[in-house]
Amino acid sequence: LPAYEAVIIDEVHMAFGNHKSQTFKAMLGYLKAHNPQCLWILTGTPFTATSWSVYSYGLLLGKAWKWHDWKREFFYDVRMGQRLIPQPKAGKEKHLQTIIRSLGTVIDLKDVADVVDDEDIIESFPLNAEQKRFIQENFDPLPIVRYTYQHELEQGVLKGNKFKESLSFPSPKDKRLLELVTDSHRVVVVCRYLDQLYKYEKLFTPLKRPIVSIHGQMKEVAGDAALRAENKHNVIVLIQSDTCTGYSLKSFDTMIFASMSYSFVNYDQMRSRIKAMEKKCGCQYIHLLTEGKSMDKAIYDCIQKKQDFLIGIYSAS
Repeated sequence: LPAYEAVIIDEVHMAFGNHKSQTFKAMLGYLKAHNPQCLWILTGTPFTATSWSVYSYGLLLGKAWKWHDWKREFFYDVRMGQRLIPQPKAGKEKHLQTIIRSLGTVIDLKDVADVVDDEDIIESFPLNAEQKRFIQENFDPLPIVRYTYQHELEQGVLKGNKFKESLSFPSPKDKRLLELVTDSHRVVVVCRYLDQLYKYEKLFTPLKRPIVSIHGQMKEVAGDAALRAENKHNVIVLIQSDTCTGYSLKSFDTMIFASMSYSFVNYDQMRSRIKAMEKKCGCQYIHLLTEGKSMDKAIYDCIQKKQDFLIGIYSAS
């Protein structure tokens, strides 16, 4: 690109919040080469999984921060086999907030619009006998496989492969999910797994209501599918959790997380699909979690700390 006087980087956390990515390096190289007179970086998610995003913003804005100093201040290492995996130190939130405010202006939605507080609800469910049996039968010595299987089975599904068929069976969440959807004229249901989304399509079909599905395998553009949903009455929207940008469902007030993304940024972006500056009411977010020492609970706890859920770290803890 030629030199420009002004550069605006929108949603900076998405592509440019990782100082190791090729996209970030290309942008940083451009800024250093052309030194634009004005530079704005914008994001609604300044804190992502770790403080590396903040470090990246500082580099884009010309801060001469050193990688090893930042790592020593905000991270400690966890050994996994032959590798050392950096993990964020606890209690650094206020320090990071101070750094963010030193970089620019932080605006809360409540400061610029009349909004009502959102409501977060957690409902917990036990495993049934069938889930327990399938979890035991599908035990795998490799943690990343074992825990992924367990998380799927907590939803009542298991993706098949060339050695075994896919599974889909009733889980304790299903009855409550059906009650919640029946009681709401316009509702969004979010789930991590595509097989889970297909299961819910069948579960909701007897209701004889419009169903709009948004996921990574669809041929339709997500924004077009969302627009169809916005124009329908008494509609149910099913979304795969990592398909979380490029559309708006601002007329919806209720979002049910039947299962969650491993990514904090994707979770935060998903919640924003039903937010809008002009909305005068709060949104309701319902989380359906498997009780006990479950993958649902582990992922939820991690995301609430504004961290990505990493199976490798979870299995080592």
